[in-house]
Amino acid sequence: MESGDIQEADLGMDISRERKNETIPPEAAFGRKVRARRQELRLTLAEVAEKSGLGRSFVSEIERDMVSPSIASLLKLCRALGLGLRDLFDEKPTALIRKAERRQVDLGGHGFVDYALTPRNSKHMLVTWTEFAPGATAGDDFYSLDADEELILVLKGAITVRFEDEDIEMAEGDALTFDPRRKRLLTNPLKNQPAVALMVYVPPPL
Repeated sequence: MESGDIQEADLGMDISRERKNETIPPEAAFGRKVRARRQELRLTLAEVAEKSGLGRSFVSEIERDMVSPSIASLLKLCRALGLGLRDLFDEKPTALIRKAERRQVDLGGHGFVDYALTPRNSKHMLVTWTEFAPGATAGDDFYSLDADEELILVLKGAITVRFEDEDIEMAEGDALTFDPRRKRLLTNPLKNQPAVALMVYVPPPL
């Protein structure tokens, strides 16, 4: 047994489950990206195995898309190669997300529901369809997000954006662009009417 294999066992990882001899579906295959990054860094399989704590043969199987590694193993591999998890997954040039297929994302707040309009592997932008219940509020604590730009477009109802030094009242059709690192609170000032907004974050804060 290689030292990398021993380290995996010591960490309590279910190696036998990960080493099932099954092929990953094409849409989830990322072995070529792992191999390309390793070659770009001029690292051998043994060096990547040592840096990641994974077995050399296991890293080789990942590169050939012969196994379905756990998130824990992927994180170790990404750290060893200086990659983010998003970097491993192919981006499709066109992604159609039907209304019934929208996934909910949690950006905080009380009475807010955020649905992503961009795919999970989108690296450059997150767009959400955000619904505000009547009187919804982000709470009492101002917050910021780790992104470069943010846009709010009110599609229905009204929204108040409270910054630490000013309040901005927005009505249907209004759009506001600002630095998401600026602390703010979002509220629906109407107690008897819901609101809907399109929210754009560049890059995704998640």
